[in-house]
Amino acid sequence: MAAPMVAGQAALIRALNPQQTTAQVVNQIINTAAAIGGAVPRRIDVGVSVGVNLASAAHIETTGALKQACETSPGNVVVLSHNTKISNGQRPPATETVATGCTLQLEPFVKVEMDQIALTFNGPFTIIGSNKANLILVKSALSARVLNLNLGGGESLLIIDESKLQATSGDANIMLGALGKIEIKKALMDGSLAASNEIMIAGGDKFSLHLSDAILNAGSGIRVDVLGTEVAVKANKSSLTTSNGGLNVNLPGNKGLVEMGSSSLSAGNGVKLMLGGSEAVLKLTPVTADGGAGDVRLKTGAAGETKATESRLTSATLVRIAAGVGGKCESLENAITAPVRQICP
Repeated sequence: MAAPMVAGQAALIRALNPQQTTAQVVNQIINTAAAIGGAVPRRIDVGVSVGVNLASAAHIETTGALKQACETSPGNVVVLSHNTKISNGQRPPATETVATGCTLQLEPFVKVEMDQIALTFNGPFTIIGSNKANLILVKSALSARVLNLNLGGGESLLIIDESKLQATSGDANIMLGALGKIEIKKALMDGSLAASNEIMIAGGDKFSLHLSDAILNAGSGIRVDVLGTEVAVKANKSSLTTSNGGLNVNLPGNKGLVEMGSSSLSAGNGVKLMLGGSEAVLKLTPVTADGGAGDVRLKTGAAGETKATESRLTSATLVRIAAGVGGKCESLENAITAPVRQICP
């Protein structure tokens, strides 16, 4: 567990002191480790090693305090080692404007809550989290040129509850590790998660993504690309729209699950829900899927189950509903519009 933290610390030191050699970076890490006693005799303190007086998590309770920490920390990096709740300051539709980008580095087990606040970053906004890091947004709005949420440690949690995350001039990238969980429920104003370019969501084994009354909107594509096994993607009363790109859910691992109900999928260049592993389940009841100029493809792998019921599927090219060898495929009471139809071949 310490390895990714040390690697991150080394990257920060090199960013602030690019002239240092590898040996000098290693020596700085070792020589600035701070003793904390107890079962862990030494602890690497990122703030000490890079010469930054990091704001204590207990002191960041307002949007103004986070703004100051982001703008004044070298490299615009703020390390949070304790649970933090920001619930005072600017509230939507007003916003606290941060003149720079910002990176929040969460140590293991740290939870960051943002409750009824609004922040706009004039640069990228990045969160880097380790094991069991949690980010919870409630009735809050975060806007930045680019969004990168990397909660790659195991069992991390991201909740976007009646809130909106927006990348105004780039991508919105979200990555969680094994057993990670994303819950996006309700929308704030006109959306839940938006990007001028692409929305990309990735995870590890037993990752789950749950959408409920959520609105996702991207200019050039929405991708859910998870390589792990036993991955679950569920959507209820939600809307996923990309005007120019494709909408792709790709779960190649075994026992993947996609369930969508009363939801809308719309893409300029195809809608593809592809569960390539064995024993996967794909169910749409009912869903509207419009692939625009591209295909609409719904497919599971060997011994999988593909079922579309009372759904409206539209494409300028092809609609395909299929299951792999030994699988089960059903198309019940669907309205399908396409030049080529391949329904449970």
